[in-house]
Amino acid sequence: MPGQEKWGALLEKAKDGLLSEHELDQVVAAIKDPGVNADPYTLLHIIGRAMDVSNEELVASYLDWPEDPMLSRLALQILCNYWGLTSKYISYVRKFLSNVDWDVDGDVRQVAASIAGEHLRATWDDDLFRSLLDISTNESDLPEVRVAAIRALARAMGHDWDHMPAINSKVSPGDEWYRHTLEQAFERFLDRP
Repeated sequence: MPGQEKWGALLEKAKDGLLSEHELDQVVAAIKDPGVNADPYTLLHIIGRAMDVSNEELVASYLDWPEDPMLSRLALQILCNYWGLTSKYISYVRKFLSNVDWDVDGDVRQVAASIAGEHLRATWDDDLFRSLLDISTNESDLPEVRVAAIRALARAMGHDWDHMPAINSKVSPGDEWYRHTLEQAFERFLDRP
């Protein structure tokens, strides 16, 4: 298999849980070797989908990757969503929620918001909830980031995905669902002991 086709096939195997240890070792070696002609995003994605937490340090090394924020976004997703290590990496979630100057399109921040919402379902944290509220109401934030924050607030308050607008639907800060969810979030926050 030539280059990218090989990595694409290995990604599909990893997603299906069929990646061998030998294949994973090849991927890890490739991502560490700058001379390999392979997309680091695909390689990192394979490592994440392989669900081998022994590569945690390698994945975590991509959390601060200003040259390519999508690699940081994926690393955060792997560590928190795929591998369930949110509690360990909550400081990064907070950091990305507060915004980093190199995440100009808000890609990492959107994922951080989503992760925060899921984390809050199990572990309440006033500061984290407040961060999401602040983003949701900040008109100078990117609309996509604000929508990610309001979705995260809905999840934090226990809303099921099937009772929310579809992830690919157009939601904007002026929508009734958005306003209603924001109102509920403020009530929930103010009613906390």
